[in-house]
Amino acid sequence: MIKGKDLKRGIIKKIHENFKVKVLNSEAQQDFKESYFFVYFETFERESYSNTNDYVNYGVVVQYQKADKNSLMEIGDKLSEIFNYSLKIDNLYLLITNNSWYIEDNALFFTFELGFYVDKLKNVVNYELMKELQMKYERGD
Repeated sequence: MIKGKDLKRGIIKKIHENFKVKVLNSEAQQDFKESYFFVYFETFERESYSNTNDYVNYGVVVQYQKADKNSLMEIGDKLSEIFNYSLKIDNLYLLITNNSWYIEDNALFFTFELGFYVDKLKNVVNYELMKELQMKYERGD
């Protein structure tokens, strides 16, 4: 099964593909001089969908520091485009929902939810349920 560290690695890879800014493994100290990203999970839910499947949902936060407010708004808009609808990690397409961003104390906080179904018996992502979820999302069900 895909783990949180795999998800984080995939998110960081996507950031590196689109920005030329450092992504830190842990929060920086106040005296860090350069602009940087920091990725962390704010929430985790695992809901039983049936006897054989669970729906797993991670609440993701991408934090960006050390820029003026106009730059923060531009980065927020770009992150909204990059992390919209789905994210491919290790040949899996995972559903992205509820992406949003806000600025607080000269820092950008971009949030989204990353979800997928897990087959309990095989402990792998359930592709059929993911396709069904994707179709429901597209229709707005």
